[in-house]
Amino acid sequence: MKKFISMILVLSMMFMFTLPALAEEAGVDKQLEAVTLKVKNLLDVKDSYTDFSGELNDTGTHSLWSLSWTGDGENLNVCASETGKIASFNYYSDSGSSEPYSGSLLKFPEFTKEQAEKIAADVLSRILDAKTESVSFDGSGEPLRLLRSKGDDYYLNGSLLINSVKTPVRVSLTIDFNTHTVKSFYRSDDAQDYGGFKTPDKAVPSSSASKTLFSTVKMKLAYARRGGDDKTAYLQYTPVNDAEYVVDAFTGSLVNLTELAGYNGGGYASAGEAKTASDAADNGKKHLTDA
Repeated sequence: MKKFISMILVLSMMFMFTLPALAEEAGVDKQLEAVTLKVKNLLDVKDSYTDFSGELNDTGTHSLWSLSWTGDGENLNVCASETGKIASFNYYSDSGSSEPYSGSLLKFPEFTKEQAEKIAADVLSRILDAKTESVSFDGSGEPLRLLRSKGDDYYLNGSLLINSVKTPVRVSLTIDFNTHTVKSFYRSDDAQDYGGFKTPDKAVPSSSASKTLFSTVKMKLAYARRGGDDKTAYLQYTPVNDAEYVVDAFTGSLVNLTELAGYNGGGYASAGEAKTASDAADNGKKHLTDA
């Protein structure tokens, strides 16, 4: 009887530990199904692929789904966020065909710059957030401009815009010259979700922000050379860069980035050390430098 009770307890404990794991696995499978369906719709992925795999990878700050379709000498790899937002994709074919979409992109008898821009615009309209996101490509003031060509591939590189405001996020596409289709797409932020964005029309005037930022400028006297003149030492005021400041575009208040993160680029390990260096710069010492 005791052995029977002990076995029941062991089985109960095993069930208690196994049930959460099974529930978590079921949740992951459900998310994989949802993300895969969304990506297939965004890219119009063909049903002719014979094999598929999906894996959730933890980057440390967020997670990305790695999806792969293969079949008949073709391979399509996609990285997407947990909400199905595409961070990158790459298409490869043994035959040199670069058609990750089932005929959804137009084909042209001759390939021109304008057609390359149209193809890029069509793909971006699918995978970017149409309400807030757009791309400004390098080399031109126009939205899409072909930068260079190499072999059978054309490359477009640019910056992601949010509400028409430039961001540090880089975007690139590779377009196959022969098939007039996009072979790869990449955005440098891994398609992270930044939450809600305030629109620029609610920002304080730039003139007001300029006055606020100018108030942080400190000056010191220093002797310096000018224009290669090694015989004359000019006495002049130079700014003291004791910290990096920005102005919040919506509150108009000053933000000291050095105090937030520490100034490591110039050799300071902390904001406290940066302030100490600033105080030392204000002690009235004069020195000879290049202007």
